[in-house]
Amino acid sequence: MRWRQPVARLLVGLTATILLAGCAAATTPTPAPTASPAPTATPTPAATPTPPPPAPSASPTPTPMSWGPAVLVTGWHRCMGVPGTITMDPDGISSHARGGQLSCTDEANDPRVSGHTTNAFDSDGWGAGTPPGALVEWGTGRLESAGGIWEGTYAGVYTSETGDRIVVWYRGTGDYAGLSYFQLLTPGSAGDVLTGTEYMGLIFPGEPPPPFGTR
Repeated sequence: MRWRQPVARLLVGLTATILLAGCAAATTPTPAPTASPAPTATPTPAATPTPPPPAPSASPTPTPMSWGPAVLVTGWHRCMGVPGTITMDPDGISSHARGGQLSCTDEANDPRVSGHTTNAFDSDGWGAGTPPGALVEWGTGRLESAGGIWEGTYAGVYTSETGDRIVVWYRGTGDYAGLSYFQLLTPGSAGDVLTGTEYMGLIFPGEPPPPFGTR
């Protein structure tokens, strides 16, 4: 009996300790697992629209330069026509054209000298072909525009190496009375009035100079 009591107490104490430990374990809450934050989606940058290429801009027509009533103009001259009657000399090199006609369009940066032109012309030439290699040209011209008519004479040369080089002297009528108009046709390489030629001109007060007029 003397040994039983301590053993019993020991067993009771051990049992109580186990029970207390179990209760403590049962009542201590197990921490909930911490949820990992959902991955943040990286926004995809919106595509930047590519602007369309700029539309080609038309070359501006240069503004005429003026010095009081004298005005410098530029433009483009295109013609259709026939050379008239052509005769050849016995040498087979020299030719003569008479009664030629041209119908032309003048596009200038001054409306006073933009319009329709009719020309009567003659020429003497040298060389084979039509046109021959070289020509001397002369004739009369009439330029009709919105405010009046310009009438005058012209002369020039043509070669297969240079194209036409023609000088025209006009007198104005109607709204252009008292004005004269000088025109210089200077095409690009080997150009001529039938394929189109550039020109410059000067509108000025008074008569053309001699021998085309009197001053």
